[in-house]
Amino acid sequence: MGVEEAEAVYLAACWGAEEAYVATSFGVGEDLSSSADPAADAVDAALSVGEFGGSTGTPLDRQLLILRAQEADVSVSDNDYAKWMSNMKVTPSIISKMSPENQERFREADAAEVEKLEQHETYIWRKRREVPRSSQIFHILAVRTTKADGRPKTRLVINGSQDERQHETLYAPTSRTATVKLLIAMGLAKGHDTEQADVESAFLHASMPEEQQPVFAYPTDEILARHPDKKKYEDILNDHFVDVLKREGFSQSAVDKGLFYHEARDLYINLYVDDALLMGPPEGREWLKELLASQFKMKWLGRPRLYANKIVEAFLPPNSRPVTTPIAPGIHIGTEPLPSDEEWEHSPLRKLPYRQVVGSVLYLATGTRPDLLYPVKELAKWMSRWTQDDYDAALRVLRYVKARPSLGVQFDKGGDPTQLVGYADASFADLADRRSTSGWLWLYMGGIVSAQSRTQPRVSTLMVKAEYKSVSECAKDGDALANTLKTINVSVARPLTLYSDGMGACYVASNKKDSRLLRHVDVRYHHVRELVGDGLLRVVHIAGADNPADILTKPMDRATLEKHLRTLKMVPVQPSSE
Repeated sequence: MGVEEAEAVYLAACWGAEEAYVATSFGVGEDLSSSADPAADAVDAALSVGEFGGSTGTPLDRQLLILRAQEADVSVSDNDYAKWMSNMKVTPSIISKMSPENQERFREADAAEVEKLEQHETYIWRKRREVPRSSQIFHILAVRTTKADGRPKTRLVINGSQDERQHETLYAPTSRTATVKLLIAMGLAKGHDTEQADVESAFLHASMPEEQQPVFAYPTDEILARHPDKKKYEDILNDHFVDVLKREGFSQSAVDKGLFYHEARDLYINLYVDDALLMGPPEGREWLKELLASQFKMKWLGRPRLYANKIVEAFLPPNSRPVTTPIAPGIHIGTEPLPSDEEWEHSPLRKLPYRQVVGSVLYLATGTRPDLLYPVKELAKWMSRWTQDDYDAALRVLRYVKARPSLGVQFDKGGDPTQLVGYADASFADLADRRSTSGWLWLYMGGIVSAQSRTQPRVSTLMVKAEYKSVSECAKDGDALANTLKTINVSVARPLTLYSDGMGACYVASNKKDSRLLRHVDVRYHHVRELVGDGLLRVVHIAGADNPADILTKPMDRATLEKHLRTLKMVPVQPSSE
């Protein structure tokens, strides 16, 4: 078989040449783990000629990413080499398009990544002929990004999309945002500070189970094999973290697997893959920081910059006028007819960053801005296709964020740490799809720890049904919050109090009498009746004008919105100067 017939896909990234090449030959994917085929070695030899015109000598070039020849007793003519090269697809790398200053910065990031891989003994070298023929060989990819603080970052990875193996678990358990807020509120109640940290090169710390198959990365003059004591998946990193904490006396929450509690030291830690939030007395936090530093390379973080300003600057024209409400009263998003398939194919609307705007606002809403949950829920219905009115509505939300960039959740230091208070509301029959909207929130230590705005999965034929569904979902969320606190030895007074402005919903939740109009309601919504019957929850009626959950179900005027924000203690926070 000649060189031009070799069936393989190669990746060569030559930083010395300031070019990265993705070279694809005529065929696809024959297993080249054995050197029995001299043509495979001949291709390696051909690619080594001039190393794509690049200079050599950097650690990255030598060790990882420049194709060099396997020793082979096969000669390659200049004509064969030229013919093979002419059929490759060559793509310039991002680094070649950078300024000289940025090229130097990313070369340093490249070298730092190699150094970390070596420090953690992530890989070993194997001769290609030593690799079992049945083993799958992956391509190496270099992913370069600029972090939020401006630092260049390089990640050397394998192309996981080539992985043909089946993995039962690929993800680590992650905490709810509500748990993070609970932890912050608990710190206020106890008079303890919180600190946040990031594990550097997190996935290089975990040990690989014995049954884990090795991974072989190609191309190099030798095969780059994953070290038998290391692996890549997030669930293994989490297992390692959990083992470290449990050995030191931490208990893991049965409700939220990312939350841990050390009773003797009154310490709490919340994990989100490779990020950690610590809460406890100063001496306990220092002990925990030393413990983590002995097992992981940690980076302790300061206060985050104001994310709201970033998305406003990214998507909103500078001269845009701020507004005082995210959606104008009486405006219904999504009522305009969508463009047809043919119209959408050629529509200039496709080029608008609608998805980016909605995604950015969603991240902000779920973190610290519950007042944005209803608008972003409405906008997110049209992520596959939108109208100009939808995009204008998204920009209006950003104009509202511009008017209130520092709005955040405030907890009350004098609040009662044994009290969880909930509010539920519903809006009936949306104009676009006739489905109702459920909205609910829970307060702990005076501040919002959990809030949701959701379109109900089925059409409700009566307002009382829509309200009852919202009360039921709110009850489940409150029960989960109380159980989360219970698992880390924090007692919450029972029954929990849940307020609703639906008098009929309050009656149905507190009475088990059947009604002809409610018999078809899904049994899962009747969970609230059991909580009430067991004395774990009480549902109390509140006047509609006094229900702050209204901000989660409908547009409203400025005066009403500001009234509810005051009730929920959503106030401007001091931005970080870091």
